[in-house]
Amino acid sequence: MIKFSKTNLIGNTMGYKCEPGDIFAKNRNNFTYQENIFKAIPGLDKSSLIKSSDPFTFTRTNETGVTVDLKGKYGVPLEKDQVRIRFANTHSAFVYLTDAVTHSLAIGSISQELYRYWRKKDYINNVRRYCLVNMVMEAGGGRIIYSRCNKTSVTLAHSQGLQIDSLGGIINAEVAITGLASSIGSIEITGNYRPVLQMVRWYKNRRIYRFQPI
Repeated sequence: MIKFSKTNLIGNTMGYKCEPGDIFAKNRNNFTYQENIFKAIPGLDKSSLIKSSDPFTFTRTNETGVTVDLKGKYGVPLEKDQVRIRFANTHSAFVYLTDAVTHSLAIGSISQELYRYWRKKDYINNVRRYCLVNMVMEAGGGRIIYSRCNKTSVTLAHSQGLQIDSLGGIINAEVAITGLASSIGSIEITGNYRPVLQMVRWYKNRRIYRFQPI
């Protein structure tokens, strides 16, 4: 999984269909699945604790240190069938998802149950390590392109020479990354895949434990 720069979003590169309530152990940038709270804690009502949104189009660019150049306005000429994406930071991400639906866990309703379980499993003594998935985003289609190093860029081109004149055009299946792209990662979304999620973990402030985004 990839924690995207300047955002609470995490890119799901594991191929695992994450669920709200999944617990992962985090070691630097590695996440290892542990269990799901609805199997681990008796009596939790999954149907009442997970709320789903209506479908929408989800985009993230400038918020995550990404600049999309559709017209070659940053000093380097572009053909009409090309687009350049610039990334300011490591793990900056261009995100464009269609038919996106969020599934969110109502953590506040079960905070006491979660705290007791964290104590029971001794997770509470290593709160930065153990993370809880509180939201997953499902998408019918789209694309995520992210950087593996800072201050890098990538050019994409339409295989048929057609003009790319919008962000939505970048997710076209005929638009491909050109040249060497070792500094770039990509997640292609087809079907009902869950490419984006959010996680939280406990933190202690003046003897009071609260959840905060990782």
